[in-house]
Amino acid sequence: MRFAAGMVRRGVLVFLAAVLAGGTVAQDNGDSSSRASSSSSSSSSSSAAAASGGGNIFFTDVLVKLVEEHSAPVVSVRAARRGTSPGAPGGLPPEFFPFPPELFGGPRRGRPPAFAQGSGFIVDAAGYILTNAHVVADADEIVVSLKSGEEYPAKTVGLDRRTDIALLKIEAEGELPVVRIGDSDSLKVGEWVVAIGSPYGLDQTVTAGIISALGRRLPSEQYVPFIQTDAAVNPGNSGGPLMDLEGNVIGINSQIISASGAFAGVSFAIPIGVAMRIQKRLRADGEIRRGLLGVRFSAVSGAFAEALGRETREGALVQEVIKESAAEKAGIRDGDIIVRFNGEAIVDAHDLPLVIGGLPPGERVTVGLWREGGTLSVVAVLDALDAPSEVVLGLKLEDMSGAEKERTGLEHGVRIVDIVHGETTPADINQLRRGDIITFVVVNQKTHAAGDRAALAKLLKSATGAIVLRIWRNGRRLIIPLQLGE
Repeated sequence: MRFAAGMVRRGVLVFLAAVLAGGTVAQDNGDSSSRASSSSSSSSSSSAAAASGGGNIFFTDVLVKLVEEHSAPVVSVRAARRGTSPGAPGGLPPEFFPFPPELFGGPRRGRPPAFAQGSGFIVDAAGYILTNAHVVADADEIVVSLKSGEEYPAKTVGLDRRTDIALLKIEAEGELPVVRIGDSDSLKVGEWVVAIGSPYGLDQTVTAGIISALGRRLPSEQYVPFIQTDAAVNPGNSGGPLMDLEGNVIGINSQIISASGAFAGVSFAIPIGVAMRIQKRLRADGEIRRGLLGVRFSAVSGAFAEALGRETREGALVQEVIKESAAEKAGIRDGDIIVRFNGEAIVDAHDLPLVIGGLPPGERVTVGLWREGGTLSVVAVLDALDAPSEVVLGLKLEDMSGAEKERTGLEHGVRIVDIVHGETTPADINQLRRGDIITFVVVNQKTHAAGDRAALAKLLKSATGAIVLRIWRNGRRLIIPLQLGE
C-alpha cells in the first residue's frame, strides 16, 4: 500500500494494494516512511429493510442473495516485483515478506521479491480482468485466484496510471463467471453499496455501506470523479468491485483516507463508466494516449466574475497559455474563460481535464471562450499529453517539452517517466525517481550531454560496467552511479 503525496483533512490518501506481511503494511509513495498496523471493523445491518419486487425482505437477505449470485467473478490478484535493493520497496525490512521465493519461480539476481495483494473482477468470459494499476504496475509475475480456488498466471494487457486502471488476461479452461456492469452515471448519494475483495489477503471479504458523495475530486487526480463511500475497505481491496444491491458493479475500490493505513470511514471508488471506457481502449491499443490543450487554469472565483461583470462562475479561467502549445497556436490567451469544449459545456473547471483527456492527440476541437464581455470560438489541434517514450536499463525515458525547459532553466535533458523492473534493470536503480531529469551521462568513461531521448537510449544500450548520471531533481543537482550487470 502506498501513501500518496497529499494530506487530506489530517488523513493520508492511501492506495489500497497491500504488500503482504505478517501484519498490515502501509508504504510511503516512493519514500521510506512506512508503518505496520492491524485493525478490525464490524458492521450490523440486521434491522434495515429494502423494498424488492412486490414486498419487503430483510436487508440481510438482500446481501446474502447478492453474495451468492454475484461474488463468483471476484478474484484475488497477487503481484511479485523483484526488489531493487535488499529488503522491499520504501526500505521495508525483509521480515515483512515471509513468503518463500519459490512461490513465483525464485528470486532473480539474489534479490528478494516484493509481493503486492489486490483484488479484481472478470469482465469478459475470455479471461479479461479489471483491477487497479497500482496493484500490478512493474510486476514480474501476476497470479489470479478464483473463488473456486483455481489459480492462473496473468499477463497485463495494458494499464493507465492516471486513472489507476489495469486490464489483465488469464487463459482458463471452461467458462468463466462474469460480473454485471451497472450505470455509475445514475447513482445517488445515500444508496447502499457492497464491496467485495481480499483485504489483508482474506479472499471474498464482503462489507457494506452507503454512497457518501459523488464526483469527489482528490489531489493529483484529474481524470477520475470518485465515488466516496463508507463501505469498509482495507489494504488488499484495491481493484475489487463496488456493487449496488442488485449486484451490478458500479465502481472499482481504489483509495482510502487514513492516518493509520487502515480503514477510517472514508473510501473511494473509480466509477465503472470511467473504467469500462479505459479498458476498451486498453484492449484495443494496450495503452492510453491523451490529448493536451496546453493551458494552466483555475476555477472562476466570485470576485473575478464580479469584476468582469459575469453573472456566473461557470467555466475554466486560463491562468497561463504554454508556449508552442495547441492553445497558443489556436489563439487562446491568458485571462480567457473556457466555457465550452467540443460542444460540451464546462460548468466546473475540474471538468476540463476529463473532457480533454478523453480525446486522442491530433484531434481537432472547437473551444468556446468568454473574452472581454463577449464569446468566441477557436479551433485547436490537441498535442500529446505523454510524449513518445523508450525503455532502456529499466528507465522509461521521455524528451523534455519546451515548457519544462523554460520552467527548470535547463537547456537540455531527458525525463525519467517510469522505472520498469526487469532482467536488465540495475540493482541500484532505486536511487532514481520518476520525474528525475538526466542532464549528462558518463558512459564507457566518456561524458555526454543528454540531448534527446533517442540519443540517450542509444548511449545507455552501449554501456558496460558502470555509468554515472547527472540528475536534476526539483531544483537539486545530483550525481548518481549505477552498476550494470552482475
